[in-house]
Amino acid sequence: MDEKPWPQHDILRRYIPRGQRVKFALTLGVTRGYLDILCSGAAVPSGDLCRTIESETLGKVTRLMLRPDLFGDISEAG
Repeated sequence: MDEKPWPQHDILRRYIPRGQRVKFALTLGVTRGYLDILCSGAAVPSGDLCRTIESETLGKVTRLMLRPDLFGDISEAG
């Protein structure tokens, strides 16, 4: 079974260097292992986690960047 990785995983992988993942995972309220899984593309973050990532990165990694399937064009959201 060849499942393709979550396509936006590279955004997280580039933003969070390996040496910073433990600290960032604690900030997000997830385990380092789960953050590694997200960075590998094997799992997709929930909408709530995307919002938390957006907040903790001060908008450098947005929920739209991570989950365009959920958030679409957030400039049109009311």
